[in-house]
Amino acid sequence: MKDRKKEKNIRANLLIVSFVLLVVTKIIGNAIMGGLSVLFAMAVVASVITAKIGEFMRKRKEKEDV
Repeated sequence: MKDRKKEKNIRANLLIVSFVLLVVTKIIGNAIMGGLSVLFAMAVVASVITAKIGEFMRKRKEKEDV
């Protein structure tokens, strides 16, 4: 149970960091840094989606085993 909460905190922190990077690069106007922050944000979103799919598959497998 603690692991799931810890994972959610890590995901939330990564989403906050990526959002802050996007805002900062918008203010600064640096194109290279902006591109890297977009790439980082996309990676974070992909990891969140993968984690959600993994949770769904694990729950489904637990139901089949019972």
